[in-house]
Amino acid sequence: MIKVLHVLRDLSRNGGVQRLVFDMAMSSESKLDITVLVTNREAGEDYIDELSCNGIVVHIISRWNILAHFRLYRQFDIVHAHLFPALYLVGLFANRKVYTEHNTNNNRRNLPLAFIMEAFIYSRFQSVTCITPEVKNSLCKFLKQEELNNTTVVYNGVDTDAFANRKKKIRGDDACNLAMIGSLTAKKDQETIIEALTHLDKNTVLHLAGNGERKKELMNIAIELEVADRVIFHGLINDIPSFLSDMDIYIQSSKFEGFGLAAVEAMAAGLPTLCADVPGLKELTGSELNLFPQGNSQVLAKKILTINENKNFKDELLSIGIDTCNRFSLQNMNSNFHDVYAGLIK
Repeated sequence: MIKVLHVLRDLSRNGGVQRLVFDMAMSSESKLDITVLVTNREAGEDYIDELSCNGIVVHIISRWNILAHFRLYRQFDIVHAHLFPALYLVGLFANRKVYTEHNTNNNRRNLPLAFIMEAFIYSRFQSVTCITPEVKNSLCKFLKQEELNNTTVVYNGVDTDAFANRKKKIRGDDACNLAMIGSLTAKKDQETIIEALTHLDKNTVLHLAGNGERKKELMNIAIELEVADRVIFHGLINDIPSFLSDMDIYIQSSKFEGFGLAAVEAMAAGLPTLCADVPGLKELTGSELNLFPQGNSQVLAKKILTINENKNFKDELLSIGIDTCNRFSLQNMNSNFHDVYAGLIK
């Protein structure tokens, strides 16, 4: 069995990458011996305790303790880095190493001549996996290369069984519950969904899961639009399948995504799902039916009304969701990463 160490900043329940690593470590079908290393702890708001209770070893080592990183890396067949600062720590101090590029952009790319240092770091990895072709293309463009020899695409995967096996809750009301999961940050653009409520009847309620610096701002927007009583902030959600089982429609309004993991989870939960027409989301289904122009609350509201009033349209979205989940399963992702790792230790 291949021994793999995943390295990332934290295991916050507020992040999609963190959820992905959690699912990989917890997968019963994995043929890998997985350990996790984080450089920060968010006690009570991360996955560490849950992983530990299930026998997954999690190391917490400061990014500044270079010697401890170096020693731990040497104990594994593969060291797999995610995000910054793991990109640099693993790139500089590990032997056999893999990096997963999760985003089409980041703040480092805005720095003068950043591509020189980044190109050096990326070249030190035996394999750089990108979660979509769009992420790969943006990385190559940033590094001013048409193609990177060590780069391949490995799509993210969702533990579809965890969502499909959760029974839909039986409610006695006539509310239409809209949901979005994600950090309360500018890139997620939850205000578009809040604005859409002004075009929908008062039985339509928005449930937002996640934390972030824009919570107060979003609450004020809801107050100004006179829909504050129809916007519920749930904070971090420990049991996402249970949360989704009480919802009717899922919406991902982001300005951009590396990969719409939360949207695929909603599809796995059997929810008609609408996504903004942006990179990382529009490629998920290969269909225009579930898309709306990013930031356009009126078109979004019309799509929501169509789901509620047109059973055929709703059924089409559900069928699209099933096909999408079959393509982006956790089993497929684990198998693909196993092949990447095995190819490096031959």
